[in-house]
Amino acid sequence: AIYTDSKYVVEGATGWIFGWMKNGWQTKAGSEVLHKEVWQELISLLKKVTVEWHKVPGHVGIIGNERADKIASDLGEGKTVELYCGPREGYTYEIENVSFDEAKAAERSAARKRSAQKAYSYVSKVDGKIETHQTWAECEARVTGKQGVRFKKALSAQEEQAIIADFT
Repeated sequence: AIYTDSKYVVEGATGWIFGWMKNGWQTKAGSEVLHKEVWQELISLLKKVTVEWHKVPGHVGIIGNERADKIASDLGEGKTVELYCGPREGYTYEIENVSFDEAKAAERSAARKRSAQKAYSYVSKVDGKIETHQTWAECEARVTGKQGVRFKKALSAQEEQAIIADFT
């Protein structure tokens, strides 16, 4: 079984890949499939084994998922990563344990929903001075590259006032 927090990987491996192959590795929109070589290698491997694919929530404490994130982050930063090669019994991470922190998952879900909501305003505090902004671009321009700043998205006038009070 493969557990991943990537909906793209699960849907790609269990469905889209067959359409991509039939369409000469083109998407429905007519563009070339990204990472085509990886998908082609995957299809050759999938001909040899049967895989159960499972979509799991990301960043909620699933041991194997957290390990995969750490490996990807470290490699992305150019760090050397020691990868295990050997029998499963010798691997020190309990990757069969796919339990996760329900509270953390609910918190991440709420944060994603909040992030998707339209902002009433953005509040920033730079060098002790608090300002409100109509767009994220304005707020971002004010805080980027500065030390000790605070900023937050407000969804209503009342929330904006509460953030200002908190920043004061």
